[in-house]
Amino acid sequence: MKEINARYSNQRSVIATYVKVLDMLALFSLILIVFAKEEISNNTNSNRFFMFLLSYLFFSIFIFKTLFITMSQFMKKINLSEKFRDKWFEDMSHDIKTPLSSIKGYAEIIQETTYSFTSDELKLYGFEIKKAEQRIENMIEDLKMSKKLKEGKIILKKERVDLCDLIRECIREIDSALIGNSKIIFDIKQEIYYICDRKLIKRTMENIIQNAFIHNDKSIELYINIEIRNKKIYICIKDNGKGISKEECGHIFERYYRCKESERIKGQGVGLSIVYEIIKAHKGTIKVNSIKNLGTEFIIELG
Repeated sequence: MKEINARYSNQRSVIATYVKVLDMLALFSLILIVFAKEEISNNTNSNRFFMFLLSYLFFSIFIFKTLFITMSQFMKKINLSEKFRDKWFEDMSHDIKTPLSSIKGYAEIIQETTYSFTSDELKLYGFEIKKAEQRIENMIEDLKMSKKLKEGKIILKKERVDLCDLIRECIREIDSALIGNSKIIFDIKQEIYYICDRKLIKRTMENIIQNAFIHNDKSIELYINIEIRNKKIYICIKDNGKGISKEECGHIFERYYRCKESERIKGQGVGLSIVYEIIKAHKGTIKVNSIKNLGTEFIIELG
């Protein structure tokens, strides 16, 4: 709730200003009523006063209408954010319970006293328990990093990095089972260097590349391009998948937000918000363009 309040503080200020204006209009209305009685009783300049009163009435209606629209939009955004938060808590609880169930299950098997386990079986169970524990730890680290990046508390460990080599590394390390019959097209042979936090920029590339395969049901072609224009580096990651709506593009970098068609996929909805904050921490920008059934394109600009 604290984050929601901070996010919409500007809207609150606007509404507070409108309320003050309405208070002034109410006071002015009382004064006009008093004068109206005198003008009508004296019957002097009544037509002029009537036109003034009519103009004032239309102005008041305009103010009330604007206030109503502003408050409606504000409440809609608040309700939407609370919906995201509630959905995130639900997904987070589910995602934590899954690895916990694995840990509990294997622990109960190992505790079985009526069966003698071989060393290979114990190694297998230990491996599965460790994998489940690592999954929970990754969730916690994602949330901690998201919060630190949002608050500007991450210290960048900058070094000179060949971004082309970094992208090739991300492609090599991606799970072949995740790619399936899809293709990744990246033909840049040159070296493009940038002073950055290598670990964080690599995480950014990995997240966007993996998302292209995770969030598309069919085989796709993923095009990656990097170039220098006007002394700035531009990285474009584009797929020909199912795309997302224009409305969802406007929320895609928000924490805990998940597209409707991606709700079946496990995750906490913090991945792209972390990507956004990492690029922002490097004084860069990232934007998304998408058309339903045609694909999605992420464009990163680094100065």
